[in-house]
Amino acid sequence: RRHMELLTQTSREINHAVADVAAPLEVRAEYLRRASHALGRITGDVDVEDILDVVFSQFCIGK
Repeated sequence: RRHMELLTQTSREINHAVADVAAPLEVRAEYLRRASHALGRITGDVDVEDILDVVFSQFCIGK
């Protein structure tokens, strides 16, 4: 079920990127980044941003 939800999210983000032709490229790139992130959650790819989010949310760094 989790994989299906992530695939649905991936598809939705790609559809937004393709369909929203009037949007700035930065916005369309963000849709594609979100799609990539959802796929990465299925394949187990770890993103640097994800690691930093965990580190900063669980440890008191720089405070």
